[in-house]
Formats: sequence, C-alpha cells, structure tokens
Amino acid sequence: MWFFKFGTDYLHLGSAPVSTYPCTFACWVRPTAARTAAIIWVGDAGATTNPFILYQRNIAGNMDYWAWAGGFSWAISARKVVVGELVHVAAVFYSAVERYIFIDGVLEGSSIVNGAVAAGPRTRVARNPAGGNAFDGQIGEIGIWNATLFVLEIRSLFQGVPCQRVRGGNLQMFWPLRNAYPASNDYSGNLRHIAPIGTPALAPLIHPTLTNPWAMKLFEPQKFFVVPAAAKVKAVEARVEPIVQAMI
Repeated sequence: MWFFKFGTDYLHLGSAPVSTYPCTFACWVRPTAARTAAIIWVGDAGATTNPFILYQRNIAGNMDYWAWAGGFSWAISARKVVVGELVHVAAVFYSAVERYIFIDGVLEGSSIVNGAVAAGPRTRVARNPAGGNAFDGQIGEIGIWNATLFVLEIRSLFQGVPCQRVRGGNLQMFWPLRNAYPASNDYSGNLRHIAPIGTPALAPLIHPTLTNPWAMKLFEPQKFFVVPAAAKVKAVEARVEPIVQAMI
C-alpha cells in the first residue's frame, strides 16, 4: 500500500481503463483522517458529473463507501468504517440501473436508480479530476475490470487472491503499489502505468484475516518480473527437447 498525504499525493492517468458498464473497482483502503474523498475516479476530465467513482464519505468521524455512477446514482454501504480501520472495498457497476458496494467481501449496499455515464479520458486515485475530494491514508491492490465480478470473486480478493487470478481476461489495470515510490506500474498486462503526483510513501499491507493460501504470497514484499514471449518459448523447448529425443 501507499500512504497518500491529504492534498499533495495522488495518482493520475490521462486515459480511462473503462468507459461503460459493466465494470468493477476494488482496492484496500485505510483512512487515517475522517474525510470525504475520491478513492478511485474514472471519468470526465475536470468535471464532477457522470463518472464512475469509488467514493468515501465522512459523517461525524464515521465513513461509508459508495459505488457512484451517472450523476446522482449511487449504492451506499450500510457498514461504517472508522479512522485507522483497514478494509477491502469493491464497487460493482452492473448496468445503468444497478450498482453494488462491498466491504470485506460482504454486500453492504445496492441501488437501482438509472444513471447514464459519460466516462472521460482521466483516471485519478486519492483525488478527483478537479483537484478536490483528496484522500488521507493508505490505498493498495487497486484493480479495475470491464466486467461484473461475482460475490465469490470479490470475497476471494478480500481473502488474498491476487487480482490477476480473478477474471484475468477482464482485468483492465492492476496497480498493486507494493514497492516503494515511484513504482506504480500496471501489472494487468495492458501497460496502463499511472503517474504518482507528490511523494506517496510505502506502507506495508497487513491482512486482517489470512484465510486463503494465496494471502501469504500476496501480502509478502515481492517484485514482479515480466518474461518476454521469446524467453517463454525457449524455456518450453528446453523442457520438451529431451522428451522428444528419448522417443526417437
């Protein structure tokens, strides 16, 4: 996870990984101050209407989370989160009339209000495109899919399964934020590397309930390696050649 300082640190991408329904946003969040903030914002550059948003709202020190799309159309979590609490949050935008919000793998809210989306060419994390709704705290393991994830898939993310192993064919971007600034590369395979603004600091993610075998791998410090296709082919040939020779 990275720690984002209020008003100075955020992530910016000059394109949108998704532009229409269905889609799913998911990440880990630990707020360190009670603020109303944009966690993930995909939508109009400089505007405040009709984007896709995973949103945090502060009400007297308690925060809820929203799956917000299409102006005034949102699903709000019944569960409230306090400052310092680590939670996994997922916003599912199923259609123009259905959206859902999950906390720690549990459905916490839904809406069936129609909302048209006009997602523009900008993505922000920890801030909105106009410069407001700045977040204060930690965010990590950010994934965006161009599909509706099922309940069990969202629960598996909470339990520690890596984003690449959950509907990998629909994963449009994955920013783990596991390594120190400025390593904010996209590991979905789509190369949507996002630019850090400011100097967000690395903050280890400690899973609250390690219930999945993958969790130990997910929450250990690690590096990512991209193996070129040619190298993969050579590796396969090296394993197959002795077998072929033995059959001749």
